[in-house]
Amino acid sequence: MSLSAVTIIVRPPDIETTSVSSTESAATQSVSQSPESAPLVVPVAPKGEHIFPATILEPLVLKWKAQQTAGQHDEAMKTLESIIKQSTPMYERLAQYENFTATVDLPTLITAAQVRTPVWLIYWDPVKGRLFSWLSKCAKYLFLAEAVRESTHRKRYHATGESLEKFFGSVDHAVVSHEAVEEVQETVRQLTCRWGDQRIQCCIRFHLACIVENPRGKRHKKTAVRAGAYASGLSLNMSKFFYHWALYSLRDATYEKMSMPYTDSDLLHLTESYTFIPDLLTIVSWKDFLKIIALLGGQRLKIPTLDELREVRFRHTVFRRLQKSNMDPDSVARISKEYRISTRNAEEIFTEMATKLDDNRLGEHALYSSETAT
Repeated sequence: MSLSAVTIIVRPPDIETTSVSSTESAATQSVSQSPESAPLVVPVAPKGEHIFPATILEPLVLKWKAQQTAGQHDEAMKTLESIIKQSTPMYERLAQYENFTATVDLPTLITAAQVRTPVWLIYWDPVKGRLFSWLSKCAKYLFLAEAVRESTHRKRYHATGESLEKFFGSVDHAVVSHEAVEEVQETVRQLTCRWGDQRIQCCIRFHLACIVENPRGKRHKKTAVRAGAYASGLSLNMSKFFYHWALYSLRDATYEKMSMPYTDSDLLHLTESYTFIPDLLTIVSWKDFLKIIALLGGQRLKIPTLDELREVRFRHTVFRRLQKSNMDPDSVARISKEYRISTRNAEEIFTEMATKLDDNRLGEHALYSSETAT
């Protein structure tokens, strides 16, 4: 049998069987591959999201929160770094578009936004809206705060020639802020009070620290009053009073550095025409009245009457007579009859005045001694 007579039939491969087997082999190979050797798939932002890829970042934020909850801190740090990097172009564009860079340099604004981004992400929830709107609003408020802070500490130098062109000198924001903080701390250390009670001094020091380090409005004030009462063992009313007194003492210490906005007393006469302020200005000078506004602004003061002053003097006289007597029932009855008051009223006057006439309520007591100085 010759080779020429042999017919070789080649059967084509089964297409369906080959595709199934190739799929199974690829799946087996992908399963057997380790996660480290698997190629990293970088998501591509859809068209129109070249500045802020919200389609990518919103799932990343939810993933970051889940990793934080699960305790996967290393993975969470990598995810957070990716979120911050992809959010930075939006911060840059927002700062330039809102013209914040005219007051604060761009790197300072971007660094501040990057530092606060984790806090903003913690409070974000998809129910509150899109991530882009949330971060842009938070960043805008932060940029406004940075602009105000920079304007407060900025040192401006203007030319003294005939040209009206403004020249801005070099500004070292960190140095100026550090010097201002040190100056305020030194001022606080030199404050004194008229109370010698250690609990009161502790309460005042606590309120001074709250006012200087963390001023946040009425909500913070209520928290500080409660915490001051708890820390010093005083009542809430006393803690509230010492909070206002600490604010007054701090204003008094820094009064010379305040820039008062009032330049003409006529404005105040016109706006407060139907109050007793114009009448008060006929008694005190305008300069003294500005100091009252700066130190006691917003406080409600009850001015005592002449009858109240006379009553205080009378009570003090009765107290001194009782104090010099033998304090026996006959002496108390004789003094009560002399001043035409009852025995019970005389005892109440003595108890009340003995509490109020405390030497610890007079003079100037150092708030920060060598033991409590920080």
